[in-house]
Amino acid sequence: MDKDVKKWRERLQKNFTLNNNFKILSKVSLKELKSEEYFRNHFGGYQDLLVAYKEFLAITLRIIKNILIEYNKKKDGNLYNTIYNNFILDFRLFRSAQKLAQISYAGPGYCLLRKLFFNSVYKSAIMNGYLSYNELMGSKDLENKKENESMKKYLIRWSKKKKKAQQKAKKYLWGKESTLPDNIKKDILYWLNFFHNEVHGSNLSQAKFFKNGKSVQLGSIYPDPEKSILNHYVSRSIEVAWIHLRTLCIFNFYDDYFKNYDYDWVTKWKILDESFEESIDFAIEDNQEYLGKSLKEFIQLKFNFNPNNFNLKDNFKFSD
Repeated sequence: MDKDVKKWRERLQKNFTLNNNFKILSKVSLKELKSEEYFRNHFGGYQDLLVAYKEFLAITLRIIKNILIEYNKKKDGNLYNTIYNNFILDFRLFRSAQKLAQISYAGPGYCLLRKLFFNSVYKSAIMNGYLSYNELMGSKDLENKKENESMKKYLIRWSKKKKKAQQKAKKYLWGKESTLPDNIKKDILYWLNFFHNEVHGSNLSQAKFFKNGKSVQLGSIYPDPEKSILNHYVSRSIEVAWIHLRTLCIFNFYDDYFKNYDYDWVTKWKILDESFEESIDFAIEDNQEYLGKSLKEFIQLKFNFNPNNFNLKDNFKFSD
């Protein structure tokens, strides 16, 4: 078996590499490094804000993990553990999206931001009391697997319930059951369409190949920083990060525990919250983000959580 694998690798290396290096991919890697330099030079303020938030998120999750280890010794913390793990996945989405944007692959990064946004939407739905945690997870009223039922059919039943709950969350945040003004609903749907068009049609990524919206230009395999596309990505990432910051208040259940650590969580949360809002205000003043006012109102109404007004024990429903 080992000999077969060795031959398999040798054949690939002989036909596709030069001195054990991939000739073109090595050049692509060098271009990616130059793209990172471009990104640092043109989006330094953005870098400062997002890196600060990711550091804050990482420290928060490290503290929460320690808290949960102690909590699990006293009570069954599986549901709390699931919430924590969901934020771990969010952290990885953040990191991945920014890494892609830094090397001028903003389109794929944009797709990850969409996933991050909807993760925050579902957290907001349960924090607002629109649905319970079990409903969101598709386990509300879900019958146990029947004796003759295949695992595939059982998973389909579970998936349908979870999808129904997700649709319910959207309906309450910006759909028919939403209390948002109609003009805000319209703008939010327009904002969401940016993500939809990239995920389902790569419209943002392909925009650079069109000249004056008509003639198609030949692209290159090498990353090429496009400031207008990166500006678009940066705007969306700041908005999504602000929304995500608000959902971190779900951990206020552990406020007393935070005091046991040498970390002024509430003060740092407020600094970040103000910084995200000011960042959007800067864009509105420069006429760079005409959706900014609607997004601010959306966040203030549907993600109206802060360390002083949200208590997990009072607001959060695991089951109906």
